Amino acid sequence: MWRWDADTLAQVLRDACQAHGDGCDSRGVPVRVAEFDHWRWERLDQARIEGDDRLHLPSRAAYRRPFPTWERALVECCDFTVEEVRGRLGGGASRASGSPTEKARATARGKAA
Repeated sequence: MWRWDADTLAQVLRDACQAHGDGCDSRGVPVRVAEFDHWRWERLDQARIEGDDRLHLPSRAAYRRPFPTWERALVECCDFTVEEVRGRLGGGASRASGSPTEKARATARGKAA
């Protein structure tokens, strides 16, 4: 299993956000999980086309261990505010950003405490 350090995870996520930006903000925009996946595969495919089979980029799964949600990863790695992230992601439509399943688990943990 490949292990990623915090600096690498942050830099890769910042790169993905910058790639989706419009140039008005150096941080780019908070990317959705699907946008991150698409950006990552494009980068890997381009590297292979150019003959670079050494490029490795963390998948979204690598962010699950250090960050409880995709929103938290964007806030901590890219210096977005919670409001900026929620405004772009619409309050969380994916597992990594607060799906009904994840909310149910959090509720169950809260009741068990």
